[in-house]
Amino acid sequence: MNKAQRGVEKRQEKGNVRGLNKIASVLQLPAAVIAGVAHMEVSGNHEVVLEGCGGIIEYTDDVVRVKTGKSITKFNGKNLEIKCIQIDSLIIQGFITSIEFQF
Repeated sequence: MNKAQRGVEKRQEKGNVRGLNKIASVLQLPAAVIAGVAHMEVSGNHEVVLEGCGGIIEYTDDVVRVKTGKSITKFNGKNLEIKCIQIDSLIIQGFITSIEFQF
């Protein structure tokens, strides 16, 4: 790829980001959610709010694996429970010992 082609790709990427930001603003949503990127809020080691998930892959007392965009997010711990689940978000509670990102 030559220098001119790289310049064109960079301009296209900037245009895509601007477009996503405009859509997110109109819908009053975080741009990451519109872009298909998961957003996670961790409260201590006892609760995780995960937005932008695409489905539950594995769910036991010790492991919760969730599809998040092009990756999988794995929560390890004890007494893990999914307390709330909606179309693209969920709340996990329990004693969370680690969070892994699998690509």
